[in-house]
Amino acid sequence: MTLTDRTRTVARITAVDLLLYATMVLVWGSTYFFTAIALRGFAPMALVSARMAIAALMLCGLVCIKRVPLPSRRVAMQLFALGICNVAIPFTLLTIVQTHLPSTLMSVLSATTPIFTFLIAGLVIRAEQVTVSRAVGIGLAFVGVACMHPPQGGGGWIWPLAAAAAMLVFAIGNIANNRYLAGVDPLLIAAGQITTGALVSAPLAILEGHPIGRPGWAPVAALIELGLLASALCYLLYFRSIQRLGSTVTSFSTFMQQPIGLALGVWVLGETITAQQWAALGAILTGLAIFTSGATLAPLLRRPS
Repeated sequence: MTLTDRTRTVARITAVDLLLYATMVLVWGSTYFFTAIALRGFAPMALVSARMAIAALMLCGLVCIKRVPLPSRRVAMQLFALGICNVAIPFTLLTIVQTHLPSTLMSVLSATTPIFTFLIAGLVIRAEQVTVSRAVGIGLAFVGVACMHPPQGGGGWIWPLAAAAAMLVFAIGNIANNRYLAGVDPLLIAAGQITTGALVSAPLAILEGHPIGRPGWAPVAALIELGLLASALCYLLYFRSIQRLGSTVTSFSTFMQQPIGLALGVWVLGETITAQQWAALGAILTGLAIFTSGATLAPLLRRPS
């Protein structure tokens, strides 16, 4: 955690912050479960585009209702750029990857976001200390990612690495939001970036060329959940969390989402995990445990004296 992050967290953390953080974890923890259901009735890009459109309409409506001042040209350009980095690219990659990987594996792969956040903060902007234990943890986690999908499954390790690439892009956007949009209303940030995602994904959905047809009530309900809760609500909470708790603390929410995603995938969707995938999961989780052992979360729980 950077000094700026730690100072912000210790000085401002409240019970409301923790409650909203827990809400974000709970809703985002079930995202891959609902995505798996939605993909039964929608093509990947159609799902991304519709999900972003629903969220954009809700968030832009809230901007109008609350009469949030429009951003300056500079902030608008930053929102557009970060909308591509934080929304359009990762959502597109992850939705396509989930047509090849079960939701349980996607939930665990999403936990690589804090690692990428740390790598960028430590190696690029020199805001985190790189230690031996953290390096070992990162290496072990990436070995697990590379071994996640059996070669006979079609694509081999390409799909897990594509998911990890999406998390890398997401981590870049995470840090950039903290650095360049500090002080901007979280509602405006969420509306601007989600709207960008909707605008960018719409042409790709058209080029995809798959008709929507009649998806059924379950995929439609999952799409609505993904649009209203997992996108509109959670992105609003996400950008608020970055401003209130910092980028590193916010990225740690992905660790807490794993049990939710695993439980829903195995117990509700009936997904099976092979022995190789269990071993890869073990490597990833062990690597994450080693990695986090070098970064205490105690500052999150302390109140100002």
